[in-house]
Amino acid sequence: MIESRSNSIFKEVVKLKEKRGRDKSGLFFAEGERLVKSIPKNVNIKYYIFRKSVSEEFIKGFDVEGHTVYVFADRLFKEISDTVSSQGVLCVCEKLSTDVEKLFLNSPAFIVVCEDIQDPGNLGTIIRTADAGGASGVILTKGCVDIYSPKVLRSAMGSVFNVPVIVGADIDEVTELLKNRGILTVSAHLKGKITPYEVDFKTPAAIYVGNEANGLKETTAKNTDVLVKLPILGGAESLNASVACGILIYEVVRQRCGYEKA
Repeated sequence: MIESRSNSIFKEVVKLKEKRGRDKSGLFFAEGERLVKSIPKNVNIKYYIFRKSVSEEFIKGFDVEGHTVYVFADRLFKEISDTVSSQGVLCVCEKLSTDVEKLFLNSPAFIVVCEDIQDPGNLGTIIRTADAGGASGVILTKGCVDIYSPKVLRSAMGSVFNVPVIVGADIDEVTELLKNRGILTVSAHLKGKITPYEVDFKTPAAIYVGNEANGLKETTAKNTDVLVKLPILGGAESLNASVACGILIYEVVRQRCGYEKA
């Protein structure tokens, strides 16, 4: 039972709310019943934390055997929680380690590349959609928001544990690697002359999506094989980054799974 703000465990978890604390410790926390229960066995859980006011039956619903469990006073749990209406459970885990070779295990490969995505909700949604669409993996550049941000984790709904994610990548090195592996690189770009529906996604492919405000950098777009533009029939200038990425992902799904008009 922990009731003091001076407790070392409390201090450790508070630091994990910030990227600097996560980077320094190599830890992150997952909060909420659904997210905590979605953590697979290969993730190293350091300890569980429950709010004092939750029931014993609630705690019994988690596989805590063999793990250290702390119970925080409600006022302390509220300080570490990143949600408005917390369910009263979180766990502290070691960051995931992903080998880039995992991205090429599926054939044909299908990779999502994110350049400087800053909004946690957008990034989490992209990872979740990539997972749902059967992507081989996701690559994030150094300018992307931290994948271990609590808001990213919540938006991804556990998909960060299902799909390999490479973080902190150099975009030029990524493009060179993909081309050397024979993967078609396709950028979502306002200067695109064709739609994604005209691209053959049955071949190994990677789709690129850029920053919410500025899109992909010009050098990045220039280095990729194909620029595509989604049709915009109304007055909107562009689409939300995660929405555009989702449409591209599901065009890959449509082509590869044979979902053609009857």
